[in-house]
This record gives sequence, C-alpha cells and structure tokens, in this order.
Amino acid sequence: MNIDNVNDRSDWEKSFLTPAIQSQNVDLVLDELGHQGHTSIFTLPLFNEDYCRQLIDKCETYGRWGEREWAAYPTNDIWLEDIGMQEIYEDAVLRPHVYPVIAKAWSLGPPWETQTVEAQNFVAKYDTEGQFHLDLHHDDSLVTVVVSLNDEFEGGGTYFYRQKMLVTPKKGEAIFHPGNITHRHGARPVTKGARYSLVSFIRPMFEE
Repeated sequence: MNIDNVNDRSDWEKSFLTPAIQSQNVDLVLDELGHQGHTSIFTLPLFNEDYCRQLIDKCETYGRWGEREWAAYPTNDIWLEDIGMQEIYEDAVLRPHVYPVIAKAWSLGPPWETQTVEAQNFVAKYDTEGQFHLDLHHDDSLVTVVVSLNDEFEGGGTYFYRQKMLVTPKKGEAIFHPGNITHRHGARPVTKGARYSLVSFIRPMFEE
C-alpha cells in the first residue's frame, strides 16, 4: 500500500502501524529508558519499515530540505504539510494512538484528553554533507515526539544532558519526552550516511 492512499484509514493503519499500536495494547511495549520512574524518556514501537522507507523516499523526491527557517534551533527539515502527509499523520496516528499514550505515561488528566501539535510535524535530516548535528537546547513544547525512520547511518542519536543518556531508537520506534526545562538535549554528529527523524511538538488543547 502507498502511504498516499488515505481513502480507508483502517487499511492504512493495518498497512503501516505495528500490531500493538493497532490494537491499542501498549502496556507490554511502552518502556521508560534508564532508571524507571526517573528519566521520563519513553519508547514506543510505532511504524513498520515500509512506512519509514516510503516517507523517506517521499521527502527525498520533494527535495526542498531546510526551505523553512521557523525555529530557534532550526533543523534541515521538510514539513509533512508540504508533502501532503500532515492530515493522515494527525488523524490516523497522533490523535487515536500517540496522544492517549502520552496521557497514560504520566497519568495526565484534563486538559490532556485532547492534544495538538505546537507548530508542524516535520522530517529532519542529518548527514555529513549538510546539517550533521544539533546543539544542546530545550524544545518549545510540553512534550516532544521523535520517530526514528532509518538506521543506515553511523554516529547520531539524541543526547540528553541532564539524564546523561544517548538514545538511539530502532527504525520505526518513537521516543517522547518533556520538551522544556528538564530535558535539554541535542543531536549527536552523524559520521556516515544520513539520519532521518519524524518530529512533533505536543501540547494540550485547551477549549476556548
């Protein structure tokens, strides 16, 4: 199935999401890295390899990396909106599957029953020919979600300064963590190949 085929959301989810995510039975696959109850860096197997490969191919075909300079710590990125993948990612992945897991991980109540993306979902690329790392920083979000899209590179990974942890998720695996104050982090240099990550900045959606 092509990731552009969004006519049937149920078939789309079956084609690209892991079985545990599809069934919403995440208790056995949601893990906190490091010292349990202390790091607040969680991992979750989200996508299969087919989705990861197709999304990378779609970004590389589009090719306009780093066209939007929109963040205090900019990445060499492409917005999902620019490649027509924003709506399906929100409707078939974040809202039904990821947002509830975020609320569950920290036992969050209202207003976390509804969540939204701070700015844009985007794919970031780190390689030796362009942006190869990202300095230590805090994200402008309450929760950050990062999905690893490939593992054909050397170096890389996300380093959390206070936790003294280097996190290198598996292909298709998401990590999520607090964005502000406690989780200053950066992208370690890629020394060979290219690293691709799908990033979302999350906050609760307050009713107006």
